[in-house]
Amino acid sequence: MEAYRRLAVAGKPDDVAAFERDVVAAYGAPPPSVRRLIDVTELRVALTGLGIRTMAVKEKDVVFFATDPVGLMERLGRRRARCG
Repeated sequence: MEAYRRLAVAGKPDDVAAFERDVVAAYGAPPPSVRRLIDVTELRVALTGLGIRTMAVKEKDVVFFATDPVGLMERLGRRRARCG
C-alpha cells in the first residue's frame, strides 16, 4: 500500500525516479505491471506540469483537457520552435 501511496502523491519527476530506485534496490527490476504504474505516474506528472488536468482516449484520438488551453498552446508552440 505504501508503494501505491507514493505514486499517488508523486508531484514531480524526481519523486517518481526515487520511487523507481527504491523498488529496484529492494526487489530488483520491476515486473511489467509495476513498470506500467511507474510509466503512468510519469505521464501524469508531466501532464500536470503542462497544466493538463485530464486525458481521455476516444476511439483513435487522445483528448487533453487543460486548465488554460491558450497558455498550453503557447507553451507548446515555444517548445516546438526550440526543437526545430
